[in-house]
Amino acid sequence: MLIFDVSTKPKQITMTQAEFIKVLEEKGYSYELNDGKLTVTYKGWVYLDNVTKLPDNTTFNNGGSVGLPSLTKLPDNTVFNNQGYVDLDSLTKLPDTTVFNNRGSVDLCRLTVLPDNFVFNNGGSVYLHSLRPNAIEAGKYKRNIHCWRHKTKDVLCRLGCFVGTRDEAIEAIKDKYTDIDAREAYIAKINEAFDNYLANNG
Repeated sequence: MLIFDVSTKPKQITMTQAEFIKVLEEKGYSYELNDGKLTVTYKGWVYLDNVTKLPDNTTFNNGGSVGLPSLTKLPDNTVFNNQGYVDLDSLTKLPDTTVFNNRGSVDLCRLTVLPDNFVFNNGGSVYLHSLRPNAIEAGKYKRNIHCWRHKTKDVLCRLGCFVGTRDEAIEAIKDKYTDIDAREAYIAKINEAFDNYLANNG
């Protein structure tokens, strides 16, 4: 009788710091390593299109955007302090220890789960196209509305290129829509989106 050993080692979902440092050096991206924490310090855009894993406790302090379009899993304690946007287009799950302090937008288009009461502190929009929207078919363009919590402005939403609070969104629609029925219907959708978000996130 044949006996097969089906035991396997746990699948590695992060890379080691040494492996990541090798990638950074090959790309010419500067970094610092202090007390076991790795910080990317390059002055410009950091684009790592083939990287699918990162080491724990990585901080991006670079002077431009961060492109990680192939990253499918993000380890704990990743911090984005960079000066541009953050592209995490392939990410489907976000650890609640992630910090977004970057000055631009955050692309999480394939994210399917957002941690409860997760707070963004970035300077631009947040793209959450794969999450269940907080309201659907708003306005003449039938937009889906996603809301998220921001550190300095409480809860925000995105309507096309617009990003703002509930009151700011309502004022924007009042300024744009002259048709009273269409305007009131859109405002009702905005209120529905914020109410649904707050009902689930406190």
